[in-house]
Amino acid sequence: MTNTWVMSLEQQEKVAELLFTDGILDKNKYLDILKENLTESAVKMAISDSYKFYQDNDPKHESRNVQEYLLYNCLKILDTLS
Repeated sequence: MTNTWVMSLEQQEKVAELLFTDGILDKNKYLDILKENLTESAVKMAISDSYKFYQDNDPKHESRNVQEYLLYNCLKILDTLS
């Protein structure tokens, strides 16, 4: 069985990137996706200085490496509601 993950950066009616990845999405693969796409997508949408980043409480999102990357590379992170 193969898992397919889809991620997107959206702003109102625009979608900058749709990313598809197969297999198991662990914290390292998730971090690679952020590093390769988050800033570039925000720049393409002309929102790099004002976007708000949201993710749920998935353990890979809460990993130390991901949190550290976001701390230094993302201006505003929305808190996840419990």
